[in-house]
Amino acid sequence: MTLATAFLSLFVGLLVIPPVIYYGVRRLTPAERVNEKKAVVVAFLGIVITGGLEFLLGWLPVVGVVVAPLAWICAVKGFYQTSWPSAAAIGLSSWALPVLVVRFLVGL
Repeated sequence: MTLATAFLSLFVGLLVIPPVIYYGVRRLTPAERVNEKKAVVVAFLGIVITGGLEFLLGWLPVVGVVVAPLAWICAVKGFYQTSWPSAAAIGLSSWALPVLVVRFLVGL
């Protein structure tokens, strides 16, 4: 991954992930746990944690692919105290959507 791709990933992640987290948590949990600032903080921390884990474990064929979505699921579960299925739905979409957007933009 080049430095430009890393910055693009961070930029796209900070644009795409907070709305996914906000609306996902709003839809799947009680409304009093949801606010926009917390969604941005969770998105930023999730991006940093996932990036660090992918940097450290990305060279392992299966572990690198499994750890990133699992980190998102655990971040959502930890910050919002949701059920595991809700955290999995929000975490997987928070991980997958920016990956797809970045791969599309890099391919242009």
